[in-house]
Amino acid sequence: KGKEIDKSKFKVYKVSEVVEVAIKEFAFAGSAERAKLSSNLKDDFYFKGNENMLVFVLFNLLKNALYYLKTYPKSRITITSKKGNDGFNYLYFRDTGPGIPEYKLESIFESFMTSGKAEGTGLGLPFCRRVVTAFDGKIVCNSKLGEYTEFTISFPKLSKEDEERKEELIVKKDTTDYESIIKEKYGDKIALLADDQLVNRRISANRLEHLGLKLFTAEHGKDALKILEKQGDEIDIIFMDLQ
Repeated sequence: KGKEIDKSKFKVYKVSEVVEVAIKEFAFAGSAERAKLSSNLKDDFYFKGNENMLVFVLFNLLKNALYYLKTYPKSRITITSKKGNDGFNYLYFRDTGPGIPEYKLESIFESFMTSGKAEGTGLGLPFCRRVVTAFDGKIVCNSKLGEYTEFTISFPKLSKEDEERKEELIVKKDTTDYESIIKEKYGDKIALLADDQLVNRRISANRLEHLGLKLFTAEHGKDALKILEKQGDEIDIIFMDLQ
């Protein structure tokens, strides 16, 4: 909605941990699609920002890359981290797919600009730029037609003040085994998932099935009501939004 991103609540995160969360949560269409992605995050670093925002930046880049890689069966995606010596650290997102023509590179971060995607709104990459800019970094794209596309995200190194407060600002990794808790309590349940957004349905269904729940899915409210009429006695839980 164009609102300013609130930086006052930014925390400090390890980039490798946030990338791992994004990969784990992304709704890959099967193991073959997941196998296209590899990561090398040994050159790890801290950044100040918001975990969920960076996760959704990576979701956007993954979604775009996988869409265009459908006709490139041998293509691959790599995510690499690197500490810089120029006041910034870097995250590289690269795919060996169709590439982007040079004349389009200047416009891909413009709102509502999309190319060849039936479901595209042209808001994904502008969102990515807004987030990375809020982190005081930059996102740029380089590409060679027919060979690769690479997004470079730069993160400023922690300020002296943030380094001194790092232990206070770091978001500690929660080691509670929530998956086991949920599987034990809900693993034999049957759920109805209703959402009109395909990406939301896929991500939610992926996670719920991973946790052991059996699912009915509905694209909209009318579908949900039809399923409830026929299967209502079986369904234990309904997941839905309010709009």
